[in-house]
This record gives sequence, structure tokens and C-alpha cells, in this order.
Amino acid sequence: MKERRRKTIHIILVFILGLGLLFNLWGIEWGLPALWYPDEPETIEDIVLHMTHTRDPNPHIFNKPSLYYYFLGAVLSPYLVYHKAVQAGGGSYDDFLSSVALIARIASALIGVLGVYVAFRLGEKMSGPVFGLGAGLLVAANLGYAAYSHFAYMDIPMLVLLLLACLHAASYLESYRVRDLYVFCVFAGLAVSTKYNALLPVGIMWLVCHSARTADGIRRGSQSSAQWLSFFSGPFWISSFIIFIVFLAGSPYILLDFPTFLSFLKKQMAVSQGYKVFEEQQAWFKNGLLLKEGFGLVPFLILGAGWMFGLHLCFKKGSWKILLLYGVAAVYLIYISTWKIVAFRYVLPAIPFIIVSAVHAFSSLRRRWRRVGMLLVGTASIASVFHTAGGVSQFRRDTRLLAEQWMEHHIAMGSRV
Repeated sequence: MKERRRKTIHIILVFILGLGLLFNLWGIEWGLPALWYPDEPETIEDIVLHMTHTRDPNPHIFNKPSLYYYFLGAVLSPYLVYHKAVQAGGGSYDDFLSSVALIARIASALIGVLGVYVAFRLGEKMSGPVFGLGAGLLVAANLGYAAYSHFAYMDIPMLVLLLLACLHAASYLESYRVRDLYVFCVFAGLAVSTKYNALLPVGIMWLVCHSARTADGIRRGSQSSAQWLSFFSGPFWISSFIIFIVFLAGSPYILLDFPTFLSFLKKQMAVSQGYKVFEEQQAWFKNGLLLKEGFGLVPFLILGAGWMFGLHLCFKKGSWKILLLYGVAAVYLIYISTWKIVAFRYVLPAIPFIIVSAVHAFSSLRRRWRRVGMLLVGTASIASVFHTAGGVSQFRRDTRLLAEQWMEHHIAMGSRV
């Protein structure tokens, strides 16, 4: 019976992964050969293609860490070798750029599917396989997650690495095996080396892990309540060192070309001051509206209610694993709500954590209400599928692309506008 149930779960999981792949690939050629997504030109043309052409591993641009650039360079290398050997001097640059961008976008789409699987594993660890399937389906069918899996950019790779880090952090909180802690640190360092924004979620996970370890030592009697300084024992320093070393391994020129990195850091800090909210205080509300657009109205209401109920469980049960999920989502949402600029990509890192924690809240209902929880998760999942099926193509209708098409058909070449 258990074997049959396991096979059924695997079959459903394969279907969910296939659905996620479909959504991630749907309209992935959007806008090509023009790279209309604002960060794709810098990523592909200014950095990755320049690095492969000059064979210089130093990106010389440190607005973002370097790991994703190296990954993309490795992914594109076979095609670049083929293009140089077979099509040297032939074909237009637009055709070349279109092919390069499409390969890079497909890589992001595949990484997005991996994120769906990791969300299932995390949901399974927190709530069991059935609710884990619900978590995986809700991530796969999230409009924002699917839309950003279309881009040759590091948002989705960073998010998947954060999910992998959280999965191993949750494993560590179950048994306090040092090996799980150090594996968490590896994925945490890789996430920060993909995008600096990952530092906040990583810091929260790291803090929860070490706080739980210290509290468990006190509870078991191996440490007295006056010895909270054991927080700073060996695992604290070793884990910090691993995260730092892995981060540098993915972005070595942050250290090797430190003066350039420092100049970019100063510029970024100056620019980021414009993101802070001083006179208006509605960013939190606008971020909530963006979450509604990503989830769809029905899933947003269901998961929002589940998430709020889960906050009650977090305080009632005092579970470190629940705090791990809620800490990442809540602190990150609070942080981005202090910004003046509002965009869906800024709330994206919180979405899988909101989903898994809300699903866990429904799974924690008492036995007679547990089926109601399953029904709510199923309803939210089905509504998400329809919302994304109807919206993922519309999500890519960029006004700049529409404006260019209109001008081509209505304004004569050479005219001044």
C-alpha cells in the first residue's frame, strides 16, 4: 500500500514538474532579438559575451555578484564554439543575440523547474508528501514565478539556491547534525554569490539555526541558561567561514579587484538611498497588491489566511522550523516595504516561503479539519493554474515593445518624433 501511494505521489510530482516547465517555456522567445527586459542587455551583452570574447574572467561590473555570469558562460560555451566554427562571418548579430538569449532563458526556465521540486521537498519535510505536492503545484503555477523564469537573469537561480539552503537548514533543525548545517552554508554562500539580496534571507536562516542549536543545548542541560555565549562556539565560526569562502569562490574578483568592487558598492549605496521611503508610507500596501497579481485573487486570499493562521502556530508551538519559514518571508517583506520603488521582482524571493508556510498551516489543522485544509490548498492550486494559464503570455506585453511595433507601422523611416 505504501509503495503504491509513493508511486502515485511520484506520478503527480512529474505532472507538476511538467506543468511548471510548460509555464516557464510558454512565450519564452518574447521580444527577441531585442532584449527588452532591462537587466538582460547588461547580463548577456556587457558581461557574459564580453567575458567569453576577451577570455577575461573579471566581469569589471559589480552591481551583482559573478556566479551567475560564470554559470551562463558555461551554458553558452557550446553554442559560442559552434557559432565561431560553423557560422563565422555569417548571419546577423540580431540572429546571434537572439539564439544566445534564448539559450540563456531556457536555462532559467529549467532552473525554475528545479525550484518547484525543491519547494515540494521542503513542503514534504514540513507537512508530509500530500501537502508537499500542493506546495510544489502552487509554486509551479505562480504567475510571477513563471514569468521571471523566462528571463536570462539571476532572480530565479538565487531563489532556488535559497530554497535548497532552507531545505538543509530545516534538516539541521530536526537532528542538529553538523553536516546539514555545513551543506546549508554551501548553498547559502552560493545564493549570496548569485545576488546580494540573498544575504538577508541567508542571515535569517543562519540566525535561526544557531539560536536553535544554543537553545537545544540549554534545554538538554549541556549548557546553563547563563551560557548563551555558547552561541558563538565552533559551529558559529565554521559556518560563517564556509558561507564567506563559498561566496568568494563564486565571485572571486570582488576580492581580487577590490578597488573596482568598492567603487561600485559606493555608487550602489548612493543610489539605494533613493529607494527608501521618507514621505510616503504605502509601499507595504503596494507590495501586497503585487502579491495578489502574482497569486491571483482566490489563492491570495486562501494563502494569506493560511499564512496569518500559521503566524499564530509559530508563536503557539515555538517551532524553530516554522520560524525558519516565517522569518524569511516576514522579515524580507518588511525590508522591501521600506523602499520607494515597487516591483514584483522585489517580492519574488518571499513567494515560495509564503506558500510553504501557508500550506504547513493548513496541514497543522486538527484531524477533522485537515481535509478542509487539503480542500483549500487544492482550490488555491487549481485557481493558480487558471490564473497563470491566462496571464503568463499577457505578463510579457511590454509597452516598449508595443511602442516600437506601432512606430514601425505608423511613422516613416527617418522621421523625427
